[in-house]
Amino acid sequence: MTSMTSTAELERLSTRVVSEAIVRRFWNRVWNAGQLEIFKELVTENCLFYCGGNAIETQSKMINLIKQFRKEIKNFEFIIEDLFAYNQKVVTRWRIQGINNGFSEESYKGEPIELTGITIFELEGNKIKKGWLEKS
Repeated sequence: MTSMTSTAELERLSTRVVSEAIVRRFWNRVWNAGQLEIFKELVTENCLFYCGGNAIETQSKMINLIKQFRKEIKNFEFIIEDLFAYNQKVVTRWRIQGINNGFSEESYKGEPIELTGITIFELEGNKIKKGWLEKS
């Protein structure tokens, strides 16, 4: 028996694929490559992020957080370990590695550093609207 895919199923699939692509671009271009100029293309103006329970309520504050990470971790590398989506929610399990340049007081400056975390994004109109980021 051949199963037919309904229009609703195709729309869900399309939404999932687009949502995943937007989030991959956010991680790869903005975080990993430091191309902060495309942040506003990918994130809504009224975005809201939570990082370790702390609210980050504007695009400029989130851009500053990204700059801080990239400044305080030399040779910054963002690695997507897992990424999956359901409709307009995308979950990413990730790893950051580099050289401590003031990010962590638990290791000396100049020593290798690695962080792991999970982020859940909610998209609206093909842009990231909300994000919940937890790291270890």
